[in-house]
Amino acid sequence: MKTSDLSDERVLAVVSEIVADRGYPADRWSVAARCADVPEKIVYAKLRRLVKRGLLTGCPCGCRGDYEVV
Repeated sequence: MKTSDLSDERVLAVVSEIVADRGYPADRWSVAARCADVPEKIVYAKLRRLVKRGLLTGCPCGCRGDYEVV
C-alpha cells in the first residue's frame, strides 16, 4: 500500500470529524485509529504530505501532531 492509495479527502474528513467531536486538534493516533484499514506508517506519511502541501496545520515530526484542516 502507498500513500496515494489513501485519499486526501478521507484524511481531511477524519481530521475534521475528530476536531469537531473533541473541540481541539487531532492527534496522529486518533487519525490512524479511524483509518484502521490502512497501516499506521502510511497514515503518518499522508499526514506529513498534507502538512507540507498546506492542507493541514500541525507538526509532522512524529510527535502527537495537533492536526487541523486549513
